[in-house]
Amino acid sequence: MKKITLLALLLVILNWGARSQGVCGFSEDFENIDSVTTVGNPGWFPENFFYVSGFQCNLGTYAQSDSSTMVTIPFSTLGNQFVKLQFYSICKIEFFDGGIIEVSNDGGTTWIRLTTAQYLGTGNFPGDKFTEISYSDWAPGTTTPPDQLWWKFEEFDVSTLLANTASAMVRFTVKDLNNTGMSGRYGWLVDDICVLMAPCELTPPTVVQLAPILQTLVYNVGPYTLNADMTDVSGILSANLLYTINGIPGTAVMNNIGGNTYSGVIPAVNVGDTVCYRFEATDNSGCNNTTLYPASNLSPICFVATTGITFPYCDNFDSNDLWTDSVVSGSPWELGTPNFGVTNNALSFPNSWDIELNSAYQNNTVSFLTSPVFDFSGAVNANLEFWLNHATDQFGDGVRLEYTPDGGTTWKTCGIFQDPDATNWYNQANVNSLTSAGWSGNSGGWKKSGRKLIDTDLQQQGSPVLFRFIFASDGFTTGDGFSLDNFVSNCLR
Repeated sequence: MKKITLLALLLVILNWGARSQGVCGFSEDFENIDSVTTVGNPGWFPENFFYVSGFQCNLGTYAQSDSSTMVTIPFSTLGNQFVKLQFYSICKIEFFDGGIIEVSNDGGTTWIRLTTAQYLGTGNFPGDKFTEISYSDWAPGTTTPPDQLWWKFEEFDVSTLLANTASAMVRFTVKDLNNTGMSGRYGWLVDDICVLMAPCELTPPTVVQLAPILQTLVYNVGPYTLNADMTDVSGILSANLLYTINGIPGTAVMNNIGGNTYSGVIPAVNVGDTVCYRFEATDNSGCNNTTLYPASNLSPICFVATTGITFPYCDNFDSNDLWTDSVVSGSPWELGTPNFGVTNNALSFPNSWDIELNSAYQNNTVSFLTSPVFDFSGAVNANLEFWLNHATDQFGDGVRLEYTPDGGTTWKTCGIFQDPDATNWYNQANVNSLTSAGWSGNSGGWKKSGRKLIDTDLQQQGSPVLFRFIFASDGFTTGDGFSLDNFVSNCLR
């Protein structure tokens, strides 16, 4: 038992990321059962194969066409306007039966069944009852016995039913609702019941991270500004950014910058440092309900600080091999001296990138050439320049340039046909194999293309930006090839 009086010490009840402060006005851990009674056939009994704390829980089973009920002793919630019922559960009973919870505010004279209106848990509660279909890992539709890993934390807000009550009670009933008995199921396991109560609201804040979401690799060394949306019915009392740099902890106060948005700053670090962080929000209810995101049972968000390409960047493809080619189908991008048809030389000897250095490209090609990582955060007047030499089937085959502002999760077309911020940018409004604008046909030798990088998402703090050239051909006429050389990026900081 863990029963309690209203004179008990203030307990902090933890549900991983959410922390509510209040008194367990009633609690039972089933180690020395003296706060519940049982009625029915066959009833509720201690079970020592499964438990959350201590060495046992309580198990409810039932006979055919019958039920078993576990009833708490009366307890008081006087002086408390906010009341929650919390417990851990594994309800391994078939779908047609029911694990039902009821409360009484008059010492057991009348009972009120809890419904989805009060349910705050994460499982399914169809028909206002727990069964094996409440969670997918409870092996619904089978007689698979429970596993210690099946325990689920459950919570109901019973404030409207039990607030400020002199003689409150709770009862758990497991019942055969289709007159077939338990059908080989194990029963309803319950542990660590707590009726949490307080004079102030007990719902912790909601925290949602906003952009930028820095993780894995970040291509600058900070400082790092991080943002989160934090809300609570009582308002936010305090907000903190909890971080570690190579395991050394630090805290940054987060300030409200408008609406529900809070912002904090992790200081600058060194290349190679590992930074991990969480957000912490405490409400203004008087009970100091607190949310940690990510929750304490989850790993914090971490990244390693590094640097992307420095500026100015000039790559004639003759020394460092920083680009990556990949082929979906057909011809590959190849690094070397082009040697077929009119694509027969590099602009800066000896190397350029070319589709099929020594032969015509194939039909139905889809091939990518991807740049190293760039960091444009804080860049001013950034631009790209490169030289192209191509002879492809006009309108049918060609190349498009794309970029990713998030390390490859999403790719976007860089520029438009006849781009006003560019020179020699996409000479065809639609290339059939690309289904978009692109460079196609015969360039008449090496021609320079350039564009201002005005795309705002290229300049997000820490964004790992990459570019890729996509060559595609349709299933008809082929051509000599497509060559790329002297890729340059400049910017001011």
